[in-house]
Amino acid sequence: MPSNSMRYDVIDALRGFALFGVLWVNTTGHALSHFAINDPTAGGGMDALNFGAWLGTSVFIEGCMRGLFSLLFGASVILITRRAAAPEDSLLGADLYFRRNLWLMVFGLVHGFLLLMPGDILYTYALCGMVLFVFRLASVRTLLALSCLCLVIVSAVEGLDAAEKHQIADQLAAYEDISSAPEEIQDLAGALKVPQEYIDTEYREKVTSPYSVHVRY
Repeated sequence: MPSNSMRYDVIDALRGFALFGVLWVNTTGHALSHFAINDPTAGGGMDALNFGAWLGTSVFIEGCMRGLFSLLFGASVILITRRAAAPEDSLLGADLYFRRNLWLMVFGLVHGFLLLMPGDILYTYALCGMVLFVFRLASVRTLLALSCLCLVIVSAVEGLDAAEKHQIADQLAAYEDISSAPEEIQDLAGALKVPQEYIDTEYREKVTSPYSVHVRY
């Protein structure tokens, strides 16, 4: 077997390994309320076993596997666009690249709307992949600069969101009982933590409602 085929085999094997990790993370959202993925109290409480399982998944699996999957997606972009960069094969390479992303978009739409996965990432990957084609010939310096810019923007957005939640928490701290607070303050409490009553209702509806109800929305 040629060495380049071995490289594709390795990439496919790593991609499968990463997908199992993503499945591990998403299983929590399938079995419980999807809020339980980020909040252990939304699906079992803060006992040692439940919190340990959530913490281990969050630290050792979620970020690692999503990151690995993203890196492999980038590797496949490089492998396919390299073919499109060859003058004698540019049209065929571009055709292959965009057809691949269009099929990925179709799978994402089916996954999100027919298989009822609100957190589908395939559609997003397909859109990003089409945009990435524009930068296939960009220099390493340009790509690093754009990556740093994206990192700064995302960090700023997340930082502002965290600061807003911290401000809300300070306002809530002034009330010993949230139920006695003004209505607008109670509404702010929902921005920090989803009420357990809503989680119970959302989960109960998810497991008892017919498939047609979910597809309609």
